Amino acid sequence: MYAVLGNKFLEQISVNFNKLFLVIGIIKDIIMMNDLDEIKENNLPKVMKYNYLDSKPLLEKAFNNVDRVTVPYKKGQNYMNRKKMAKYHAFSNTITSKIDTFIKEFPSIDHMDPLYKSILEIEVGVDNVRNSLRRLSWLNKKIKLIGSETVKNKNFRLSSYFGRIKALINEYDPYFEVVNKAIAVFRQIPNISKNDPIVLVVGYPNVGKSMFIGKVSTTKPEVGDYAFTTKRLQLGHIVIKRGIKIQILDAPGIIDKVVHNKLEDITFAAIENLSPIMLFILDPTGTCGWDIEEQERLLNYLKNKYSNISFIEVESKSDLYKRDNNRLKISSLKLEGLDKVVSEIEKEVLKRHINV
Repeated sequence: MYAVLGNKFLEQISVNFNKLFLVIGIIKDIIMMNDLDEIKENNLPKVMKYNYLDSKPLLEKAFNNVDRVTVPYKKGQNYMNRKKMAKYHAFSNTITSKIDTFIKEFPSIDHMDPLYKSILEIEVGVDNVRNSLRRLSWLNKKIKLIGSETVKNKNFRLSSYFGRIKALINEYDPYFEVVNKAIAVFRQIPNISKNDPIVLVVGYPNVGKSMFIGKVSTTKPEVGDYAFTTKRLQLGHIVIKRGIKIQILDAPGIIDKVVHNKLEDITFAAIENLSPIMLFILDPTGTCGWDIEEQERLLNYLKNKYSNISFIEVESKSDLYKRDNNRLKISSLKLEGLDKVVSEIEKEVLKRHINV
């Protein structure tokens, strides 16, 4: 009798300690989430490094791991109970470890490069992402707490536990969607080096920016005869004298100087966070859909707004129409004048980065 009472007493102490440690762990993780951005050093997302965290594949993987559980039979032991616990751990650990890893590897928002952070704000919303990460962290702790409470009852049913966790994860699905949108944004941002010169090609849509970049650099952006063919920053490279590598960025076109859509916001974010050399392309033929006067007004607006940035002015489609002025003229279609623009870029880079 005393032995039975002693065993129950020790079992109760063990349960209470486990619960205490679990609560302490939850508190520590909440504090960690609040300070997460101050701890991480690797602040620049690497293209294609991060995987998505989808709720449905996560549950599928957990159930697949449950199906693969095997427990060797041992005489004198409760085989069915051991098998049930093994399946419980396979399910729970698959989910919680995956969420833990995702949160820990997610780029620090507060330490993130300003361009990446600006684009994240434009596309998804920084506060939205931050809140979703905290929600997923709490989801993980809740799953662990439910598990701890469930296994206290040795007669618990696996199907009930699985159903409860599945419903809980489905409830948090909107937060999975937000962080996946953020991952998609990170994957689309090119790996821009702050150590190499940057040339940003800007202008109205359809003036020939993408075609020019495709002819003179390593990238081959999509070219189309409709507005906003370019929907994100695309990076190419040109190597000039002394082996200097120039980064040349294709950016979405700009239409409105004041009220911007998301694509225009990305271009302005690149201007303001990269301080690049600006290569502004104008289409004097008007076949882009905007007359030259509108394009000139945009150019003057940008030059006044960003007076600390160097501008190279180029007129495109010279095979159709060539104006009599001092601007560089190109025809990317006929490959005319491209070398002169590259030479001008080279001069500007060497002047600006004389110590490169």
